[in-house]
Amino acid sequence: MIRKHFPSHNWFYVMIMIGEKQGELGNKEAMLAIFTEVYDSAKTITNSSQLNPELEDLERKIAIIKAGGEIPFRGVDTEIHSEANQEERLNQLKDRLNTSQVSNSDKNEILFEIAGLYSDKEQYDKALEYAARINNPDRLATIQGLIAKGQAKSSQTTARTTFATAIHLAQGYQQYELAFLQASELVNIAELQINKRLDQIDSNIVMIAHNLAKSINILWQQVNILARVAEVLAKVEKDEDAREIFDHAIQIAQKIERQKERVYSFKFIALAQARIKYFSSACQTADKIEFPWTKSEVIEKIAKLQAESGQREEAQKTLFNDSQMPLSMSEGNRFIEGRRINIICTEAVLESVINYEASQEKLNNLLKFARESGKQRDVNLLTIVTAFVEIGSIPTAFKIIDEMDDAWEQVRALWVITCEQYQKQEQVTTLNAILKCKEKIDNEKQRMESHNIVAYVQILAGLGEQAVSTTKAILTERNRQIPQIASHFVYTGDRSNFKKILIPCAYYMDAAYNMCEYLAQLYPEQASSVARVIIERI
Repeated sequence: MIRKHFPSHNWFYVMIMIGEKQGELGNKEAMLAIFTEVYDSAKTITNSSQLNPELEDLERKIAIIKAGGEIPFRGVDTEIHSEANQEERLNQLKDRLNTSQVSNSDKNEILFEIAGLYSDKEQYDKALEYAARINNPDRLATIQGLIAKGQAKSSQTTARTTFATAIHLAQGYQQYELAFLQASELVNIAELQINKRLDQIDSNIVMIAHNLAKSINILWQQVNILARVAEVLAKVEKDEDAREIFDHAIQIAQKIERQKERVYSFKFIALAQARIKYFSSACQTADKIEFPWTKSEVIEKIAKLQAESGQREEAQKTLFNDSQMPLSMSEGNRFIEGRRINIICTEAVLESVINYEASQEKLNNLLKFARESGKQRDVNLLTIVTAFVEIGSIPTAFKIIDEMDDAWEQVRALWVITCEQYQKQEQVTTLNAILKCKEKIDNEKQRMESHNIVAYVQILAGLGEQAVSTTKAILTERNRQIPQIASHFVYTGDRSNFKKILIPCAYYMDAAYNMCEYLAQLYPEQASSVARVIIERI
């Protein structure tokens, strides 16, 4: 059964967009499958007359495709299980559901899959029973719509009751505002056009994104878009406009009541400013961050960007100013002799260009302290591993990883080495070690995150098909994690395997919009057409 984010008119439009893009990429069978599924689902279940014009147009397109004709283009995973496989999977999921280590988010995804499997088996009462135990409104709305689709084959009345519940739930919950998703992808496409130096840059795209930002009600999302718009404007030398929008974003961030969202907003603005070399402004924005460790991380990144731009002395000053910040007891042992470990490591990396031996000695001395830093030991060792990798001492980094006790921190450290090996066009040698460490991870959330890293490493190692298989083991936050994996297929230019995970992303509205961006990156000559499709849906 095809699984999707269902039901809503927004779902309908995004699914059509994905179907059309599949056709543009030459995958007409997938396009026909998506169009047919969308048509059948909408026509069979919904009573709404609002979709009628679109349904008539879709019906015409389906007829043209079946007749072998061409349609003007605007592009999920049909995973068919045998009964035996379904029963085996159900038993596995139920066993996992009963273990004490399962987190709430994992329970939701397990219940979601169990309900889906019962729906596939046409055991709708069982499906609804397990669905009722899901405490995430978004996932509950999705599975209710999925079950309703199956019920519609035998009972219109029952299906409509389930469908009505799904609509109520879907309207009551929204993680991202639609305007945020649309504006975000328009800015991404505009940035792509600038980076690729394409001739057909559409100046209206940024203006539309800016106008969309004004309609976003969730303040941190509005700040995010405004900062991105300002960053793009600066890249096309509209500095006055960019600075004005950055100031506006800061004013809005200051009004955010929830501290975590406020901190995130200032962090996002500061890094956007640093990427376009507004370093003084970036440091001023970073000063507004209330979490000392987060502020330190942002300052560190600003300094690195300064150094990369050739401003090494200014970078040293930025780090020195951070060293004067008071330390917080909540930071634990993330500092040594009154200075933050991440800042000392960054200083060592900057110094390595001038005096490699002195830099190495500083890191080795730091390593001695880190080994005795209590609960933060492996976190600190990871920071030092990253520094050794950045100065090119990968053998030393491997030795430090062997000392670490926390399997999750080992996986993260090995991932740092993987990226460096790939960038240097060296053979990726970390996959087996990461797989071994992953098996030692007890924390369920970290185990799920480790699947993501494994998929990344497989992609960089040239094992794209294995990475596609790995995505099936990811049960939590699929709307976030699968698009992240897709971005690595884009990075390596693996169009074939990218298409294989294009379909599951259609289950989630935010993931579907992310995939529009990645499609534009893989096919930059079509970036403008992707942007037009998004604009037409606004």
